[in-house]
Amino acid sequence: MVSRNPYAYLPDDFRDRAKRWRASAASFVSETLSFVPTSIENLMFAERPILLMENALAHRDDGKARPAPDPFLIMQCSALSALWLLGLYEAIRVLKETDAPTFSALRNLFIKLEIVRMPLAKHEVKSARNYRKVLHFPTGAWDQATGCVGWSVFNPNTDQTEIHSRTDLANEFLEITVPDPMPESPAFLWE
Repeated sequence: MVSRNPYAYLPDDFRDRAKRWRASAASFVSETLSFVPTSIENLMFAERPILLMENALAHRDDGKARPAPDPFLIMQCSALSALWLLGLYEAIRVLKETDAPTFSALRNLFIKLEIVRMPLAKHEVKSARNYRKVLHFPTGAWDQATGCVGWSVFNPNTDQTEIHSRTDLANEFLEITVPDPMPESPAFLWE
């Protein structure tokens, strides 16, 4: 039977997560940063296909034999995740450059994003003392249990290699920016 609801393909977990993204976007509404909420909502919509791919890539421990993951799907998820991460970086960078009071709560997340962004966008280690213009090509990472993709990157501040996933960074952003209690947001088209 074909559903008459054109939004029936949205998984329930995305519906709940979308409400958090909308609350986060609303927390940035101001006269000087009028485009930041739209950027945050765009990240919400761009996240949906990534979450679907992660779900397909996840190897749940349900005792059933699983086929090997499709390498194309892992690469597609990684590529979209990298572009998504660059979008989040730019939204927070605007907050930093405009001295928005909300940036202080996002400072530590922004540092993580800088460390991941530089090798993804410029193939260099994040600029730091002794690490100017040093080539760095991040290694992809995939968590089999969750399906989340990420990158193994060098942190010049600690001289250590770290793994960061897009989903963990997104979750940290939402944890910081969604007000508690979360306000009611306007209904979506699919509600």
